Amino acid sequence: MNGEALHEERRGRTIVADRTMKSKSSKKNKTATEELIEENQRLRMEIDYLKKLDALVLESQLRDRKRK
Repeated sequence: MNGEALHEERRGRTIVADRTMKSKSSKKNKTATEELIEENQRLRMEIDYLKKLDALVLESQLRDRKRK
C-alpha cells in the first residue's frame, strides 16, 4: 500500500506565531463565527420568505388576469 495516497497536502502558513494568535483571539473568533452563522441563517430565512412572497404575488397576478 502506498502511503502517498493518504498524504494530506498543506498550503499556507504553518508558523508558530500563527498558532499563538489563534489561541489569544479564539474567544473573539468564536463569537465572530457564531455571529456569521446567525447572520447566514437569518439571510437564508429572508430568502425563503421572499421566494414565497414572490410566488404568492405571481399567483395573485395570474388570478387577476384570468378574471379580466
